[in-house]
Amino acid sequence: MCNDYAYYDVNKGRCVCKGMDAKERDPEKYADYPWGTVCVECETSSEERSIVFILDGSGTVERIGWRQQKLFMEQVVKHLKSVRVGVVVVADISFVAFEMDSYEKIKDNFTKYVLESPYPRSWTTIGYALYLTRQMLEKETTKHKTIVIFNDGDSDQCGWGIDCFRGEYLMRKHTQAREAKAIHDLGIRVILIAVGPNTLRPGNRDYQNAVRIAGGRENMIPAKDFQSFDTNVLQQVLKELCREVY
Repeated sequence: MCNDYAYYDVNKGRCVCKGMDAKERDPEKYADYPWGTVCVECETSSEERSIVFILDGSGTVERIGWRQQKLFMEQVVKHLKSVRVGVVVVADISFVAFEMDSYEKIKDNFTKYVLESPYPRSWTTIGYALYLTRQMLEKETTKHKTIVIFNDGDSDQCGWGIDCFRGEYLMRKHTQAREAKAIHDLGIRVILIAVGPNTLRPGNRDYQNAVRIAGGRENMIPAKDFQSFDTNVLQQVLKELCREVY
């Protein structure tokens, strides 16, 4: 049976991806997979969509995890057409790294950011990051608005090494629960890349935090760790992003 994003080609006698096949992109890893079963690029419509990525800049992701998030983010947007993109970074004082704009207009600066932006290695105000993201998407006039967030279930916290006065104020004003509800009430779609085993373990605090942001387990895509954003995760994210325009 063909992948949802593939079709059966009678002349070739096999499934053919509508976009890129993983066997072409990563032949060693997917050599044993039949053609048309792992498609990494989806068929897109001409409708413009708005996506904000929320990157985790906290100390738990480590330097390599920070880099992998950015590279994965770039892979996602490269596979989409007619996309407006913004970036928010979770830090002790979360911030907007990229204001919303057409990817085609900013792709050179976007690539430079992916390659050169320093690792924050900070504490977390995730609720405030959600607030900043909502503010950006509320101004958008596109039909499809989506948040893609990398999340390991952390609670908001501030500790040694910085002045926590402002961070603690933002944590109280913009709790994760309050801001997640505001996002869901607006109908903004959330795709949460659930990093680590605890984010998928019901009853665990990390799971409760993650599922609240996602708006349900069905909106969570598992990743083993911050170094495991492989083609399978990419395919799942693209499938979720494109589901609404088919």
